[in-house]
Amino acid sequence: MKKQSSTPSQRQQGVVLLVLMMVLFMAGAGAFISVMNNNAVDRYRDDDTTRALRDAREIILAYSMAHAEYADNAGGVGKLLCPDTDGDGQEDDPCPDDAIGRLPSSITLPSGDVLPVSDFGLGIDQQLWYAITDDFAAHSSGAMNTGTVGTLSVDGRSGIAAVLIAPGGPLIGQTRPNNTASNYLEAGNVTGPNFVNSDPTDPDGFNDRVLAITGDELVGTLITQVMLITKQQLAAYADDSKSGKYPKSQKTFDEIMSCREGEKYSKKHECYYKYSSKTDTWKGIPPLPDWFLDNEWNLIMTYDKLKSQKAEVELDDCASVFLIQYDVATIRDPATC
Repeated sequence: MKKQSSTPSQRQQGVVLLVLMMVLFMAGAGAFISVMNNNAVDRYRDDDTTRALRDAREIILAYSMAHAEYADNAGGVGKLLCPDTDGDGQEDDPCPDDAIGRLPSSITLPSGDVLPVSDFGLGIDQQLWYAITDDFAAHSSGAMNTGTVGTLSVDGRSGIAAVLIAPGGPLIGQTRPNNTASNYLEAGNVTGPNFVNSDPTDPDGFNDRVLAITGDELVGTLITQVMLITKQQLAAYADDSKSGKYPKSQKTFDEIMSCREGEKYSKKHECYYKYSSKTDTWKGIPPLPDWFLDNEWNLIMTYDKLKSQKAEVELDDCASVFLIQYDVATIRDPATC
C-alpha cells in the first residue's frame, strides 16, 4: 500500500500551528522573565533599604555614645540627635516634643567638622524619616540611666527609644515633594508613637519600612562605659589608699563616686585628693565626667565589697550583677538588664 502524502494545505496548517505554539511559548517566557526580573529588582531594593536602615542605626548609636564629646549642649553620653523637622538636612536642636521628621543627612559638630549620617533616597525624595522619645533627646534635662524607658512602640513592642522609617514611592493621595509626613508615611507612622511595619486594613496603601532602636540598647551600651569608669574609680581608690584595698561596703559609695577636682584631702572624706603646691596639681581619685553625675549613675548603685580588691555592683532597675576586680575584666551576669 502506498503511503498517503500530506497535501500542501495540511503542511501549511502544521507550520502555522508550530509558529503559533512558538509565539505562545515566547510570550509566556517573556512574561516569566519579566516577573523574575521585577522580583529581582524588588529584592534588591529591599536589601538596599535594609542596609541603609541598619547603617543609619549604627551611626546614630555611635553618635549617641560620643555625644558628650561631640555636642556643646547638656545631656552627655547616650543622648540622641534630633530629627530634621524643617527639611533642611540638619537636626533641629532642641528637639520639639514628640519629634518626628527626616533623618538629618549630616551633623555639623561644634568643631565645624561635618559628620555624615545618611543620604539614602536623597536624590529621589525618599530619604529616611526619624522619631525619638523625649527622655532620650539631647535637650532633655532629666537623668538618663536604667530608669529611663522609651515611650515609642513598633508593631506592639514597647520600650522603643527611636525609630527609623524608610518610605516607599508615593501612593494614591500622597503629593511630593514637601515636608509633610502624611505624604511619605502611612498608618501610625505619620504621627507615632505607635509605629508599624504593615497595615492589615489597607495593605495596598502602605509601603513603609520601620527599624527600631530600643531603650535597652542605648542604656545597655551606656552601662559598659559606666562600669569602666566605676572600675577606674575603685582602682584609683586602692592605689591611693594606704591599704591598697577597695573601700568598705558600709562606706558611702556615692561619696566615693562623686569626687570632684579641687576637693582637698581629708581623713574623714573618701576623696583622696592631695594638693601639691610645688606642681600645682591634684592627685588621687580622678573626677567623674559631668554626664556621669548629671545622669545620676552614682545614685543608683549598690556596692558590696567581697575581698580586698574585688566587689559587686548592682544598678537600680537592672537585674545584672557586675563583678569588678582590680586587674580582671568585669563580669556582667546576666549580659543584659
